[in-house]
Amino acid sequence: MKFFQKSTFANAQLRISRQKYKVSRGLVPIGKTRFGTIYFAGSSIQRCLTPLRELCGDETSRVVIPVGSHLLTFDMPVQYMYY
Repeated sequence: MKFFQKSTFANAQLRISRQKYKVSRGLVPIGKTRFGTIYFAGSSIQRCLTPLRELCGDETSRVVIPVGSHLLTFDMPVQYMYY
């Protein structure tokens, strides 16, 4: 989440991918109080999971997430998947 806050190119690519999959709202950052915003941030990751997977798995997207991108691929282990 922090990567997409800092990188305008990655955020623009995510916005394009969200439009393709008709996901209206993007990622929500965790606020300073953290109590209620953790839920909203987790919900936004779950909502944007398909566009995020496309960005990580696509060789032509040029978006390289430095940490944790292996968790977003389509062949990820079942224990990491959201239900």
